[in-house]
Amino acid sequence: MLLRDAHSPELRQAILGAREQSLSYSEVATMLGIGYATVNRILRLHRETTRSSRDRPGAATFLRSMAIMACRHRRRDA
Repeated sequence: MLLRDAHSPELRQAILGAREQSLSYSEVATMLGIGYATVNRILRLHRETTRSSRDRPGAATFLRSMAIMACRHRRRDA
């Protein structure tokens, strides 16, 4: 069965669809007959590959903090 293949697009779609229906990771795993870790891994990889770099928490905050620190440092030296 294709749904058992961890690399199957059908499995990924089934997991994403079940999560959109607010099922827990455990419920998704039980429903599809796969392990909890498989559900977790597929959803983590989905999150990591669908987010752009500007959406990642910390990237913009770090750059903004560095700019603020540089401005403060310049003011102190002036």
